[in-house]
Amino acid sequence: LAVGAAMAPKPRVAMQFWDKLVVFKPPGWQIDDGDSASGEPLSKFLRQLLPPNRQSVLDDIHHGRGFLHRLDIPSSGLILVATSHKAYYLLLGQLAMGLIERDYAVLCHGFLPAHRNEIQARVHWYDDGPGSDAPSSVVQPGRPSRTRLKVQAHTALLDQALSLVVIRIGTGRKHQIRLHMAHVGHPTVSDKKYTAASTWSKDLEWCPRNFLHRYRLSFFDGHSGASAANTDESISDSVWGSFHEAVEPLPADLAAALPTVRLQRWQPRAWHECRGLQKSE
Repeated sequence: LAVGAAMAPKPRVAMQFWDKLVVFKPPGWQIDDGDSASGEPLSKFLRQLLPPNRQSVLDDIHHGRGFLHRLDIPSSGLILVATSHKAYYLLLGQLAMGLIERDYAVLCHGFLPAHRNEIQARVHWYDDGPGSDAPSSVVQPGRPSRTRLKVQAHTALLDQALSLVVIRIGTGRKHQIRLHMAHVGHPTVSDKKYTAASTWSKDLEWCPRNFLHRYRLSFFDGHSGASAANTDESISDSVWGSFHEAVEPLPADLAAALPTVRLQRWQPRAWHECRGLQKSE
């Protein structure tokens, strides 16, 4: 039931500028920002899309082929891609300052307590060579990592307790969300890498792949002179330009896996508009 490269749906452009793109990455595709790829390389899609005179960054592995962030192969969601070196560095500056917002929808095991709104745990990952996808771990020598949470709903499927959670990451470590959720005892559904084999096998009976989707991405376009307003705080547009956001609803396979009609009606919203589950609910 795992989504493989041969059966993976195609990526598509969600938002386009002359020097950057927002691309929807389906499961099975890899952000191949280095020399090798174990999934279907997203750069292949971009080569077919962009004219040769806009592929200079795409050929540059020292600048990650223009990809500003990663998304695990079995996951889906929005990816920000620079198509010029100038745009790459402007977006990299925003990323370093926390101005690029990345929001996720996750279905996890157990009833995640409504009061839990953050996970802070150091993440360490291993580099076993090109194409490696070794699991990360929470250990003291790891890099500081922060995951913010808002529980949207508790539900159950047969004998399994489940929680629908929206997540915003303050850092972007390898497998951060999946590892952090497993670390606090609430692994994501259908996660082969961070759950027991028996749990993963049982999950696949009703959810075909890792239930993690980056549904919202926001950034500044880098063109000064137009007014811009961040949803969380006021930031001058003199440097960063106009504010933009892209939103991608749950793909059909994940929406169909939600176990109740109430959860299937969930709609993606900006972080500040998401109401967390109340203790009485």
